[in-house]
Amino acid sequence: ALRIAEQVRLPVIVAFDGFFTSHQKRNCYVFKDDRTVLDFLGPCKGEFGVLDPDHPVTVGSYMNEPDIINNKYQLHLAMEEARTVIPAVFAAYEQLSGRRLHTLKSYRCEDAEVLLFVLGSAYLTAKAAVDRLRGEGKRVGVFTLGVLRPFPADEVAQVCRNAKTILVADRQDSYGAGGGNMSLEIRAALQKSGGTVRVISRIYGLGGRDFYEKDALDLFSSCYDK
Repeated sequence: ALRIAEQVRLPVIVAFDGFFTSHQKRNCYVFKDDRTVLDFLGPCKGEFGVLDPDHPVTVGSYMNEPDIINNKYQLHLAMEEARTVIPAVFAAYEQLSGRRLHTLKSYRCEDAEVLLFVLGSAYLTAKAAVDRLRGEGKRVGVFTLGVLRPFPADEVAQVCRNAKTILVADRQDSYGAGGGNMSLEIRAALQKSGGTVRVISRIYGLGGRDFYEKDALDLFSSCYDK
């Protein structure tokens, strides 16, 4: 996150499940030597400092037109630059750690008619449910995202290309919007690609409530209900 933020000059939010759904149930791995992390990050090379009297700058000042329009366009360009920076940083991290990070990750989606979308640790649980239903002859799959911004709309459309029904499960609700935030994002991505797939929105796991294989099976089952 730091390497990406410093390259595109945008803040980065690292989001992950809370305590009960993350490191209480899964192992955490760290590098043996902190120097490994520091070397990966490299030195901080800021273009300016807020406490440099010889090169004074203004930070966080009020902007009005046309400055704010120009600034917002700069933010847009920086976010678009992130589309190339993020995969490059992911590749460097994989070379260092042996762990591959993904913008989008999918499981048994190639020929799936029914897809489940979840975020975070629920993805691993849902994979077990997919294997069980595949054993019953049902063509199901699951996918998740590792990056929310910039939103990987093209990748979402590609993984959903053969699906007839997609159930998007959110751990939050966007009140009054007709579904959780991710269901709105995925609907927009599919509409842009010209898809006509049915998208169902469901809310689950609020407050870190456990998500079991049976819960994933129930979500899949609801996709077959008329």
